[in-house]
Amino acid sequence: VEPADTINWTPCFESTFQCARLNLPLDYSNPSGLKAQIALQMIPATDKANYQGAILVNPGGPGGAGSEFVLTERDILVELFGPTFDILGFDPRGTGATLPLAQCFNSSAQYDAWTLQEVDTVRVGDNSIPLARARDQVLGTICGEKLGLHGVFDSATVANDMVHILAHLGQEKLLYYGRSYGTLLGQYFAALYPEKVDRMVLDGVADADSWARRGDFFCTTVVDGDNVMKEFFNDCSMAGPENCAVWEKTPRAVERRVERILVNLKKEPFPIPTGPLVITEDFVSNFIFHQLYTPMTGFPTIAAGLRAIETRD
Repeated sequence: VEPADTINWTPCFESTFQCARLNLPLDYSNPSGLKAQIALQMIPATDKANYQGAILVNPGGPGGAGSEFVLTERDILVELFGPTFDILGFDPRGTGATLPLAQCFNSSAQYDAWTLQEVDTVRVGDNSIPLARARDQVLGTICGEKLGLHGVFDSATVANDMVHILAHLGQEKLLYYGRSYGTLLGQYFAALYPEKVDRMVLDGVADADSWARRGDFFCTTVVDGDNVMKEFFNDCSMAGPENCAVWEKTPRAVERRVERILVNLKKEPFPIPTGPLVITEDFVSNFIFHQLYTPMTGFPTIAAGLRAIETRD
């Protein structure tokens, strides 16, 4: 899809979607300078007679691509919003099919070597926290040197992009659905352009104040994760053995069973030659954490996974 100074929709993915690339200033303080090419992908409304506008969507991340979101979650989004809206995914600066891509490494091999020392889980009492901090310092340094562009990939600039996308659509106010980090974009937009907000759905709200002050929103995420895990223990005890693979009579008993599984896994990691993969305590902790994002499907997946590890099956 060729970039243009206006939104020129082109049928894509077997004509089920409409795609475009929109040129916007790479640096809004220099609007006549270099351009960012913002990738757009839209699920067109099918009820044109009752058309209500375009909903911009963001799946989170940071780093999630809106174009991939509408491609992979099309049926869910259409069911959620109905036939009277265009559903428009956009790839925020540095991500997905938007150019320039925020790539801090010189090659895939260099990135693969970097991930070998990845810290999946941090805990007090070992070297995981200082190691994670040191890796953050290294990544911050090489990204700063590689990209060298400040105020170009930040959330406030992406919110400005959203304003320009609306203008090119001929839509006065924002209709928006954002998840996780996408809720931060919604909060930034509402704070910067309150007069341009129509309706927003912010799903899995992240702490924008923490993000603005410290550059992360994971402190509150960890606390909320613990609370959701408590609900897993509670729901499992009420579901019965036929519906929860690690069922026990009380929430505390379920929790103790899970703790035993993790302790045994720490002592003896689970090798899977067909993977090939070695399942470790850190691997499972990270797996559980990500399943907590979607409890309706995640809770059964957690229970089944823990039972498989418990039985070494």
